Amino acid sequence: MTQEMFEKAAALIDAANNEDPNQEADADGKVWPKELLYSHNMSDMLNRFAPETDNVMKLGISAQHIQRWKSPRDAYPMNKKGYYQWRTQLYQFHADTVCAIMKEVGYSDDELQRGCRITPIFNTFSINPQYRIHK
Repeated sequence: MTQEMFEKAAALIDAANNEDPNQEADADGKVWPKELLYSHNMSDMLNRFAPETDNVMKLGISAQHIQRWKSPRDAYPMNKKGYYQWRTQLYQFHADTVCAIMKEVGYSDDELQRGCRITPIFNTFSINPQYRIHK
């Protein structure tokens, strides 16, 4: 994996999240596409807590909500079962989307396997303690 591949993948994740029609203001009042802001906030947090993290994990963190608006919560029953159906579908959608991006820029099969696992893991963080970045 090269730094150039990482930068291309990160730019594609940002471009995908930049399409978000939902807007949210940051701490300074600047308005951003919601999932682009979320991605940047998560990447910033990772850089503060674990700056040595490898680029595959960095991509997984920045893509954990990639294009989330494409699967609205209200498209599922508004009960516990519907919530879990929505979340399960999102895990797969996010993993598939980040894997397609990683493949497009030339990541190896091993890196793809890892990247495709990391993204949904961050969405289920509380039940996957082996992937926590803090001690």
